[in-house]
Amino acid sequence: MSTSRHLSNVASALLGCEVAAADTALSGSEDARAFFAGGEALPSTLVVSYSHQGDLLVTTGNLTALTSKAVYFVRLSAAPLTSATVESDVSFGTLDGSRNTLCLLGRLLTEVYSPNLSQNTFAFQNQLQPNQLAELSASNGRCVTVCRRAVESLVAGLELAQVAPSERVANTPASIAAAAAIPAKVHAYEEIAISWAEMVEGALLELEVNPPPPQI
Repeated sequence: MSTSRHLSNVASALLGCEVAAADTALSGSEDARAFFAGGEALPSTLVVSYSHQGDLLVTTGNLTALTSKAVYFVRLSAAPLTSATVESDVSFGTLDGSRNTLCLLGRLLTEVYSPNLSQNTFAFQNQLQPNQLAELSASNGRCVTVCRRAVESLVAGLELAQVAPSERVANTPASIAAAAAIPAKVHAYEEIAISWAEMVEGALLELEVNPPPPQI
């Protein structure tokens, strides 16, 4: 079985598309070729989803908004993928772009971000002290908890702030590392995260003060 065929079979099973259609989409995607090639500067995530026109899209997931069910693939190694390693070196799952943004964020943290942490993708742990790793893991857990609570209680219509287009960072280890060294970009993301936390905490506080009537 070829390297791309494994991903095509997974996409077919989870999206309900034809294997041949997934093959065509993956073989024609530069993002997919970079994903297979490996290396720390290449994308660690690949997303296969449907466009509004019903065509299969293959992206790194950082620019195209999800509006329907999608399949994501996450590299667990920087080495080039081969037919012998693709099943063990790639994790996958599904996301529903038609659902609440916070629900998606919670699933991304638990099913994409956390596996990358636990698998020590690209050996990032070598650059952190044990207390820093513990703090990172604890922060991740707290964020997932807040997201789950918010999904259960937020009123409809709440829209979270977004990062300005000029501050967005490509979803590659090299781009993320480079952005982390730029104080202005770090500050922009911190401001967004703080605003999200304030909005969620405010909604949760409102729920405590004015709880919904019990359902019968």
